[in-house]
Amino acid sequence: MEGTLSRFAQVANAVGAVPGKLEKTRILAEFLRDLDDADLYRAAHFFTGTAFARSSGRVVQAGFASVQAASLAISGADAESFHREYLKWSDLGDTVTMLFAGRETSSGISLEALGLRLEQLSDTAAGGAKTLAVTELLRDLSAAEARYVAKILMAELRIGLKEGLVEDAVAKAFGVKPAAVRKAHQLGGDLGKVAVHARHETLESLAVALFVPLKPMLATPETQPKVIAGRMQGNEEPLWVEDKMDGIRAQAHVGISLGEGGEAEGTRVAIYTRDLKEVSAQFPEVVAALRQLPGRLILDGEILAHAGGTPRPFFDLQKRLGRKALTPKVLQQYPVALFAFDLLYQEEPLLDHPFRERRARLEALPSVPALYLSTLRTTPWQRLDEEFDLAKARANEGLMVKHPDSSYTPGKRGMLWIKYKKPLEPLDVVVTGAEWGHGRRREVLSDYTFAVRNEETGELVNIGKAYSGLTDVEIAELTAYFKENTLQSFGRFQLVKPELVLEVAFEAIQQSARHKSGYALRFPRILRIRTDKTVADINSLTDVARMYEQYRLVYDAETVDAPAPEVGEGSEE
Repeated sequence: MEGTLSRFAQVANAVGAVPGKLEKTRILAEFLRDLDDADLYRAAHFFTGTAFARSSGRVVQAGFASVQAASLAISGADAESFHREYLKWSDLGDTVTMLFAGRETSSGISLEALGLRLEQLSDTAAGGAKTLAVTELLRDLSAAEARYVAKILMAELRIGLKEGLVEDAVAKAFGVKPAAVRKAHQLGGDLGKVAVHARHETLESLAVALFVPLKPMLATPETQPKVIAGRMQGNEEPLWVEDKMDGIRAQAHVGISLGEGGEAEGTRVAIYTRDLKEVSAQFPEVVAALRQLPGRLILDGEILAHAGGTPRPFFDLQKRLGRKALTPKVLQQYPVALFAFDLLYQEEPLLDHPFRERRARLEALPSVPALYLSTLRTTPWQRLDEEFDLAKARANEGLMVKHPDSSYTPGKRGMLWIKYKKPLEPLDVVVTGAEWGHGRRREVLSDYTFAVRNEETGELVNIGKAYSGLTDVEIAELTAYFKENTLQSFGRFQLVKPELVLEVAFEAIQQSARHKSGYALRFPRILRIRTDKTVADINSLTDVARMYEQYRLVYDAETVDAPAPEVGEGSEE
C-alpha cells in the first residue's frame, strides 16, 4: 500500500467518517500494516496529530498566522474570505481545504519525505522565513493533502482518533498485545519507534533510557479520607502522606555527556516538563545542583519558587516563568528549586521497585543546594484533614497519598497514588460573552466569559472564561439563548446580555492584569446553570478579593513549618 500523503488523507477521511472505535482501529491497522518502516514511523506520529515523537523535544512552531499567510498567498484569496471560511468551519485544516478547492492533483509526497520537510520547518527561524517555508510546503499539495498538513501543524486532526486508538491499531496491525504497545510507548515516548519494533517483534528491547523523558505517573482524586484508607492498606494501617506541591512537574535526568569520539566530557543534565519538553535553560540553578549528584539518575518532582527551602505559591513561580533574560537580579529575586519526590533510575531502571525503596534511595543522595525532598510522613487516615491544613500552610495545594509498595507506571492514573485536594467555595457569576467552539463544537456557543460585580461602581468585571462542565444538550440550549440575546458580534466572540447566571468552581484565584477585575480564576469549570438566580444575586469583586487574600495569607502565615529537608537529610516522620 502506498505510504503517500494522499493515501494518508484518504484513510484519515475514512477514520473520521465512522463513529465506532473498533472500526476506526480496523481501518487504521490495515493501512499501517502495509507501510514500509520509514513511512510507518511517520504515520504513527501523524495519526496522533503530531509531527514528531513527544520524547524528541522537537516542535514545528508554525502557527495559525503562518498557515493563514501561506494559504492566502497560494490561493489568491483575501483575508476576508479566509475569515469567513474559518468562522464557518472553526478548523484551520477545513478552511485551507475550501481555499484550495479545485487543486486535486496529488503531490505524490511520501510520509517519510513529509516528515523530513517538517523537520526542516522546525529548524527554520520564526518570522518571514518560517512563513515562506510553510508556503513552499503547501504550494504543491492538493486540497485534501493541504488539509491534513495544516491539521498536523496545529497538532490536532479532529477525526475522533485518540492516542490510545492509534496504539490499539499498531497492536492489531502486527498481532501484539495492546498492553505491550502501551508500555513500550510509556517508556520510550516514541510511538513511531514502537510501531516499527512491533512489526519486527522486538518491543521488549525498548526500555527506560536516560535523556528519553517518561510520561509522569498520575494520581486519582478522592474527597473521602475513609475511602482513601480503604484503597491503600485498610483502615488500620497508617497512610504514607506527601504534600501535593503547586509548581511545575519536572523530570530530571543526570548522566554522562559523551564527545564525538565517545569519550566522557562531563555530567549532562536535562529537565523535562510533564508534556516532555526540555526546559533546562530556564532553571540554571537546578541544573547546577543536579550536576553535583553522583551516577546516572532520573528524578521526579516539582520545580517551585522557594525561600530558603520553604515552598512558595505558584503565583510566585509565575514571576520567574516566561522571562527571556535570566539576569543575576532575576535569579536572586525569584529563586527556584527542585523538590524531588521519586527516583526512577539509579544506574538501572527502578520503575518496578516499590515506592518505599525508591524513596529510601532518594533520601540517601547527597545534599546539594537548590534540591530538596517533598515533605513525606505517615499518619492515621483520621488525621487527613489536619494534615491537609498543614500542607496548605507549607504553601502546597493539598495532599498526595501513596501506597508504599506501588510501582511507578508512566502516564497512568491508578489507585496507588491518590490526590486529596479540597476546592475553594464556588462563585455565582454572570455570562458577559459567548464564543463559538472548535471541532465538534464549532456550530455551538460553548465558551463563556463571565463576570462578578464591582460593588463600588456597579460595573460587571470579567474574571475568567469556562468551557467545561455542561452537557451537549445544555450547550445547545444556551446557544439558542445567546443567539437571541447577542448585543454585538466580534467574529467568533458574541457580546451578550449579562443575564444568565452560572455557578463555577475553580482551584485558585490569582492576580491578573488581563481582566479589569484584577483577578482571574485558575482552572474554572461550570457546576450548573443557576436559573433560580438573577444578576442581582452574583458574587461581588469584594468576595473575590476576600477569597484571594484568604488563599494568599495561608502561604504567608507565621506558622509555616521548617523548610523541606534537602536531599540527603531524610524526610520528617
